Amino acid sequence: MLSAAALLRQKIHILSAMYKKPLWILLFALFFILAMDFWRWERPLQTTALGLPDWLPYFIVLQLGLTTAIAIFCWTFWLRKGPKSDKEAKD
Repeated sequence: MLSAAALLRQKIHILSAMYKKPLWILLFALFFILAMDFWRWERPLQTTALGLPDWLPYFIVLQLGLTTAIAIFCWTFWLRKGPKSDKEAKD
């Protein structure tokens, strides 16, 4: 069991990693590569019980992950900095 100080250090480490741009570049590159779906190119189209393509659940999970990553990215780099003043907005 981790102490409160150790948990706090772990949370600070995770939050500081969120501000590293290479992490975000790699994450979005990973989503791009996963969206190519190379391993299914040669497979014939199959449908689910509802008549939907069998790749649809994969696509939905991938898009939910991408949406979550974009939301965290925006929260980390834009929303936490606060609105710009009128003087900064004009520059």
